[in-house]
Amino acid sequence: MYRIGALTAIFRGLGGQHPRIINKWRKIGAAPAYKSSRRVFATSGYAPPKAAVYPEHLVVYHAGRGRTVFIGCMKINAIFLCSFSCFALAPSFYYSPEWPNWTIPAVIIGGAIPMIFVTYTSMPFVSYVRIKLPAFARRSKDQLIQWVQNVPSTTEIDLMTMWFSGRPRVSHMLVSDLRETKARLGIANLARVSSSTANASRPWWMGKEPHIFYVADNGTKSQKPPRSETIALRQLMWHHIMERIRKQ
Repeated sequence: MYRIGALTAIFRGLGGQHPRIINKWRKIGAAPAYKSSRRVFATSGYAPPKAAVYPEHLVVYHAGRGRTVFIGCMKINAIFLCSFSCFALAPSFYYSPEWPNWTIPAVIIGGAIPMIFVTYTSMPFVSYVRIKLPAFARRSKDQLIQWVQNVPSTTEIDLMTMWFSGRPRVSHMLVSDLRETKARLGIANLARVSSSTANASRPWWMGKEPHIFYVADNGTKSQKPPRSETIALRQLMWHHIMERIRKQ
């Protein structure tokens, strides 16, 4: 367009000559006309593929923001209490002549007990669970429900837990790797049978993979209707996945 304007100004200065050359440059600078994709599909008889309604990794369980934040705050507070007892209270008792020597280990043990208890009881807590969907199950809700009713054991599944510091970590496995359990006095309800294989190829500085998990009921046994369609779909899908795990 800049070239057309420049040529027009030049030819106007020359008295408006050579209009054919100006029209030729206008045709070259014009944008090419493309046919609409709808017209191409209509004339060729080809229908465009249906777009995916659901993502490839779909969340089928969520413990809730309140539970997750509460567990994370409990872990951080337990670590802070243990650190304060070991590095602030214990030295003050050590340099104070009024207290006997046995108070120093008592203070350290008293600050470590809450951290050990919180870590032991909250380690299996699962914040969310997501699975990998095949391409055909992502196209509509009906196809998704039909697939999850007979979910394959080779389906990839991710369970997110927390480290003792509250940092999230994701455990990747297959549905066939999970079994129902009552470990740690019922604190955990799912166990991973292939944890030793996963730990063999894992670096030592990354720690061991968790082998027990706790996934709450999340309203699947409640008589109250779900608050939204998303929650209802999650409850339905997780119910079928748990049924598959119980049969293994």
